[in-house]
Amino acid sequence: MPLTRMFSQGQYVNLNSKIDVSICDFQTSTQIAEDWSNIHRWYILILVCMLSFGHYFFLYALPSMETVLMKEFEVSNQVFGMIVAAGHIPHLFCPFVGGVLFDNFEMTKLVIAVLILVLIGEIILINGLYGKIVWMSVFGNFVFGIGSIILVLSRAMIGKYFVGSVLGLSLGLNEAMSIAAKFLATMTVGIVAYNCGASVGLWYSVGISSISLGASVLYYALRKQMQVILVSFSANSDHKPLNNQEITCTWHFFATFLRLPRFYWLLVFVSALFHGVFFCLSTFIVEFLQHKWQLTVADAAVRSSVQHLVGALICPIGGYIADLIGYPLWICFFCGILGSGSLWLLNSTMLNPLIGITGIAITSSFLPVVIYSMISMNVCQSNLGVAFGCHEVLSGLSKVLGTVIIGAFLSKKSNFPLCLNALIVVLLVGTTLILSLSLLDTFCSSRPLKIPTHNNQFQEHQRIGRSGELLKSGNVSLSFSAAA
Repeated sequence: MPLTRMFSQGQYVNLNSKIDVSICDFQTSTQIAEDWSNIHRWYILILVCMLSFGHYFFLYALPSMETVLMKEFEVSNQVFGMIVAAGHIPHLFCPFVGGVLFDNFEMTKLVIAVLILVLIGEIILINGLYGKIVWMSVFGNFVFGIGSIILVLSRAMIGKYFVGSVLGLSLGLNEAMSIAAKFLATMTVGIVAYNCGASVGLWYSVGISSISLGASVLYYALRKQMQVILVSFSANSDHKPLNNQEITCTWHFFATFLRLPRFYWLLVFVSALFHGVFFCLSTFIVEFLQHKWQLTVADAAVRSSVQHLVGALICPIGGYIADLIGYPLWICFFCGILGSGSLWLLNSTMLNPLIGITGIAITSSFLPVVIYSMISMNVCQSNLGVAFGCHEVLSGLSKVLGTVIIGAFLSKKSNFPLCLNALIVVLLVGTTLILSLSLLDTFCSSRPLKIPTHNNQFQEHQRIGRSGELLKSGNVSLSFSAAA
């Protein structure tokens, strides 16, 4: 049954036996840094975006020097496949673990610990290759894969500190940095390994990926100054800056999933479908271009790399546009139609493949930014890490399942049209679900709380979490729906 309580400074409220809330004073987190011109926040955002750069770089660096590495270290196709697969296995559960850790522990130390683990895994992998010890190489890449936790931490940090008129732009810049890491790894590591040897290529990759560790150390060293900058802009421009305060909530572990709104789960399911489709397409796009347009491997690779270049540009631009128009569901619907149409152009016409690849790039880069923004705006702050973690895990499962199915279809190259048609159908299913969400107004099921101000007007308060940011306006009346 709905419960209503009046909160005043220093008052303790017990909503039920499972929830204890203590409010010392108040601050807001739904409007952070309206003055985006402050240069210090750009520095903070760049540091946060760099945290996942190294993991993405090394993840894509290893396959980029496959031929040279197998020849120099005398590694068979089966062994190399085992090593690469070991790095992807943790992606199926570690993001959720990272989300739980983000919601319950101090994040700056956690980020450093994760990135040190990434570096240790890379070194173990290289030593295993030098010593021709297969299990060591496999174990090293598995340890490196545990670093996928950082993918969730970086998004959750942005979702926590950059909520407001710059949320989409901030998440877009983070995704653009990840795409840039993939592109640089694909384009440079293979060249370095071919000209200087696989050993140099491996250590070059380790050196570049260590940039993230350096960024985390700098973030930790300046954490107090950065916290002051972020908190000082945490109040709405219509209100005076407020003091820090704390709300402590004690929850049962399994209640975490129950507190995630229904809208979130539907959105994550649709997002997983889209992620699976575009990942499966990336696994055979080069071969498909070679087969249909009779291109060389180099020409096909260059055309497919356009997707990374366009994506790196579209992510921040798309995020800025989403900030302006307010993250409506019809953006996701538009992305689904554009993606389906682009795949149809590639499959059914002989038009320049760059047209279809560009459309796919726009969809695969714009859609995640919008979805991450929706998650940040509609999930309780105490669940923000778990929300991003669950999204990453479901997307990983979708990629694995899609890869297995597509691999079975691609036993013959003549099955390319069949595979593309299957991907189009999945995209249309996801697009239809988005349309249903919009028509049924499912979004209303997770509307945020409304908090009255001095002018008796309501301002949206979308997240009440562990750090307890609420708007101070005398006594504040909040309505909580809880089980009796």
